[in-house]
Amino acid sequence: MRENGRIHIAKIYIERQEGLSSKEQRRKLKREYGEFYEALVQLLAEYDLIGLVKMGAPKDEYEPEVDVILGRLNEASSPDALRQIIYEAFVQCFSLSDEALVVGVKAQLEVIGSVAWNSWRRWQREKGSEY
Repeated sequence: MRENGRIHIAKIYIERQEGLSSKEQRRKLKREYGEFYEALVQLLAEYDLIGLVKMGAPKDEYEPEVDVILGRLNEASSPDALRQIIYEAFVQCFSLSDEALVVGVKAQLEVIGSVAWNSWRRWQREKGSEY
């Protein structure tokens, strides 16, 4: 049940753009962001805030969250802003209360936000753009 809700929320975010299906939009995001997309998927799998990878889910399990995060990436003006976007993506995609996610993961979110920000800035420099 949670899986369906999670996928549904991710679809809402990604289908808003250009009327593409979620599968088409994900392919577009992967092409557009390339290495950064994969780095963000790996980062979220490594920290596994929800514990899905530890329960045997594949390493790409957090792609729906990455899709949501990338849909809001233009709002990120700092590591803290990106951390907040990541946090909100998890709260929304997993239908969690703020308290449910915050317990035990605040320090991890700080690290994830910082690492994701550095990866994002590096990707921008390599692309030669302010995406």
